[in-house]
Amino acid sequence: MPHLTDTLHIRLQRLHQAGLRPTLQRLSVLGTLDTLGQDSFSVEQLFQTLRQHQQPISLTTVYRVLHDFETAGFLTRQWMDGHRASYLYHPRNVPGLVLRLVCRCCGHQERVDDPELLEHLRQQAARRGMEATGATLHGLCRHCNSATGEPGLKRA
Repeated sequence: MPHLTDTLHIRLQRLHQAGLRPTLQRLSVLGTLDTLGQDSFSVEQLFQTLRQHQQPISLTTVYRVLHDFETAGFLTRQWMDGHRASYLYHPRNVPGLVLRLVCRCCGHQERVDDPELLEHLRQQAARRGMEATGATLHGLCRHCNSATGEPGLKRA
């Protein structure tokens, strides 16, 4: 496990390289993202985690920091259901192509880490004159699928 000062130094360096002033709020959010262990998250999930760890930060500040981090390339915002934002964190500022499976019932998300598949998707997009940045496949997770009793049916 890296030493605390090494970790802080890395975070300070990332903020500096992105042209962001290393405020306590930005360091708190960045530290929480590094330890969250989730591929994607909502603003509410992040805010609750910060509050659980006694971080003095307002929801407005969380939104502002996430906007700064999105601009800097630390994360990518995606819209779920057309109106709810979900964020993907990029620990090393390398957005790349992200393929996610999303349960249309409970919203559970899984990232697909298959380099051959991702490369194939990149090539398909390039052939069509596009740059692929992400894709989402919707279905039912194991839990929701077993709760419905029949594959493919959405529970009420």
